[in-house]
Amino acid sequence: MVPLTRRRLLHAAVALLAGTAGCNASQSSSVTGTAAAGPAGRPADAVVPEHHSLRNPADAPPVWLRPADDESTSASPSATPRPSQAQGFVASAETADRLAFADVNGAAAARRFVSNTDFASETLLLETQSVEACHTLSLCHVSWTDSSIDTAYGSTYRDADVDCDAGDSDSVSMLIRIPEVLDPDAIRSRGSSWGSGGCDRRRPREGEPTTEPPNYGPKSPTNATATGEEE
Repeated sequence: MVPLTRRRLLHAAVALLAGTAGCNASQSSSVTGTAAAGPAGRPADAVVPEHHSLRNPADAPPVWLRPADDESTSASPSATPRPSQAQGFVASAETADRLAFADVNGAAAARRFVSNTDFASETLLLETQSVEACHTLSLCHVSWTDSSIDTAYGSTYRDADVDCDAGDSDSVSMLIRIPEVLDPDAIRSRGSSWGSGGCDRRRPREGEPTTEPPNYGPKSPTNATATGEEE
């Protein structure tokens, strides 16, 4: 396990952009999160936490939670998972041990992402979506309270050199590292949305520092006009 990692909230958005660039053809990708901390360390707005995605061209969950009485190992799951097993919270190392991974490229990196999670200060959220084979799936933002959590995704076309058939579907599991200890039993509301135009980036407020190109540093009225950004 890693030491307490609240500092992950302060990583620059440029790391997010670097992490997502070029991942369209990959079946596995890991993204460093970015957020501004709010009261008690909780983000004040919807943010993009650290997360790792794993894609299965067979359109079967690439990551899922085995039942507590399943004694098979994560490397050799005993049965095809039900869709409900590909969604849920992982709030302890014991629950993490029940995670199973399909035999696809990137599975080892997904396991490392799980093992590097500090459950003394973090919680994993597992969500799985069926995606058209020639489309990406990106996590746009997450917001949460003690009793609710909402996620938003965006989808665009994959790179032109990706070998895919438009009529096929893949399955993508997203492991989202929430930088806070959440009680799964206390979560009463879960919501998720999905847009076909990718993830819209929020325009920085006047004078707000940003690391997102092309407005490095505080945004000014001159900057906004020169770069052609719109409200």
